[in-house]
Parts: sequence; structure tokens; C-alpha cells
Amino acid sequence: RRALRPLGLVVFNIVVADKAGDIFCISNGRVPKRDQRIDSRDLRPGHEAWARWQGIHKLEELPQLKNPKSGYLVNTNSGPQNVTPDEAPQPDDFPPYFMGQHANSRWRRLSELLAADESITWEEMIAYATDTRVEAAHEYTPQIVSALRAGAESAGDAAARLREAADVLDRWDRRTDVDSRGAVLFFHLFTNDAFVEATKSGDEQAMARAADTVTEEVVERFGGLDVEWGEFSRIRRGDVELPIAGCGSNKTPGGVTAISAALRPT
Repeated sequence: RRALRPLGLVVFNIVVADKAGDIFCISNGRVPKRDQRIDSRDLRPGHEAWARWQGIHKLEELPQLKNPKSGYLVNTNSGPQNVTPDEAPQPDDFPPYFMGQHANSRWRRLSELLAADESITWEEMIAYATDTRVEAAHEYTPQIVSALRAGAESAGDAAARLREAADVLDRWDRRTDVDSRGAVLFFHLFTNDAFVEATKSGDEQAMARAADTVTEEVVERFGGLDVEWGEFSRIRRGDVELPIAGCGSNKTPGGVTAISAALRPT
């Protein structure tokens, strides 16, 4: 805290654990004080004195927490209100511009793992930190499978491909391990604007129409729909190229994002 007090580090969430067993987190930053007559995200009339920054918040005024009863602190680029159950800094206690980051899919998955485990081994910690399950897939896959199977009934020449797509997603383990089959198809569906909008609205016919286009593109690119994630998710350095597990993308409702947000493939 003494090191941070001058506010020389102008941004970044900080989570600390020390050899004495203390844990601490702070939503750190050089945060201007803003008059709340207008939303902090709106344009401000700089010619009005009241609208200008009114100094900088002191370190003690920033959302922070030390040694919660839960025994753990979580940050996955989510707001300070999500760092731990029950005791996290609360939005009502701070100006609204402190709490802009909402709970994300990585936070939901990691919180679920931590809350269910009272004593975490080193091996479990590594497994949690590198977990590849796609949280959004559990929410949306049943809806997608239903839409594809219904759409196949009137899809003509595309019927077989839509039924196959439904089967591939239904069998998928909802993970982005290098050998997971179904993740490639899910990613391409959920980074297609038309498909995402249809999913948000629950329009199964529109989902099937968009899926027709996407599945055709996936087959053309990879030679089939049942392709391993590692054929798509790659890391390269010089002449060496390897498959990589995990995924991070925020273009979707809930995000095609695992705790191990290894990269944002395109």
C-alpha cells in the first residue's frame, strides 16, 4: 500500500498474496473525481467548471479488500464487486465509475470451481487456472442444437449439414482442449453477427439460416465440421507452430471465453 499510495501506477487491478498468508486486492488506478450530474461516460462540457475533474481519488478511496472470510480473491477483468462472496466492495459505497466491469464468463466459471473446493492443492490450482471450459456453451448449446435440428426439416440441400452440425455440438465436451471437437464450429457460429443476433432474440429460423452460411464456410475451410480445436487454435514463433488450448473472445453473448483465455483466434 505504501508503494501504491503515490498513484504512480495509473491503472490495473492488483491482487497480492504474501508469505505471511495475507491476501489483498485493489481496483487500482489514478481515478479522477467527477461531478455526477452527468454520467461519467458522457461527453463533458469542459467550459463549465463543475464538469471538470475535481482532483484525484486517494488510494484509501479506491475499492479494496484484505483477508476476506472466504479465503480467496478473484479477478478475471471483472469489477471489484466480484472479487469474493459476501464481503466484496459494493457499488452503493462508491461513485458508479468505479464499478464499470461486470461479472464475465471467466469469473462465473472460476467462482464456481473455488466455491466448491474448501482446500485447493497445487495441482488443482494449476488445473483451475488453465481450465478450458466455455461457460457460454453450457447456456446456449441446447438452444442451438434444437434450432439446427428444427431448421434441417426445411433446409433442402443443407439439411444433412445442419443435422451433422447439431450432432457435433451435442457431442462436444464444451471445452477448448486441443483435441476438443465441436469448439471450432461453436466459435465460428458465435462470431457470426447474424447468428449472434438470432440467438439473442431466440429466433430459431434465423439461427438456422445463419448457421447454414457458417457451416458451409467451416466445411470449406477445414474439410468438415467435426474438426479438432487444435487445428484452428494455433501459436507460432518463427518456424515453429503448435496447437494451443483455451480461448478468449468477447464478440459473443457471454463470450466464447475460457478461464484459460489463451488467444483470440480469427
